[in-house]
Amino acid sequence: MRLIDSHAHLQADPFAADADEVLASAQAAGMARLLDPGWDVASSAEALELTGRHAWIDVAVGVHPHVASQVDDDGWSTVLGMAEDPRVVAIGETGLDYDRAFSPRLSQLANLRRNLALALDTRKPAVIHCRSAKGARDAQDELIAELRRAAVGGEAWREAFGGRPPA
Repeated sequence: MRLIDSHAHLQADPFAADADEVLASAQAAGMARLLDPGWDVASSAEALELTGRHAWIDVAVGVHPHVASQVDDDGWSTVLGMAEDPRVVAIGETGLDYDRAFSPRLSQLANLRRNLALALDTRKPAVIHCRSAKGARDAQDELIAELRRAAVGGEAWREAFGGRPPA
């Protein structure tokens, strides 16, 4: 059986001591590819470092909604540079999280917009996170509105992505 993990955070603290062992076990169990998305500047850089040791890992770089208010212009500039790396296959993890709300909504929206623009500019799909509080759907509704505002699926996106999904 060929397995693909579409969302692992192997650079997170729980894997700090044994990420290489976890990856060896996953590969032995049939894991063929793995996407390791960053959630801020440091974790994006760590994902790139990890794929340097394990070529079967793909990387996404970007800024998660939890830390949207913490990444300044210099940090975003670093993400822009990393996004050009050929080992980076996607942008994100980005999106909206109105449940935990570690960053204000306006910061999350601004961050989502810049990550979507980067996805379009680099022709790399966006990895999207979305969470509303239990029983609510405000983040989902706002995310759909933002995707429409960015014209995801429109002419520019169709030209950039052809038949590939943009997110």
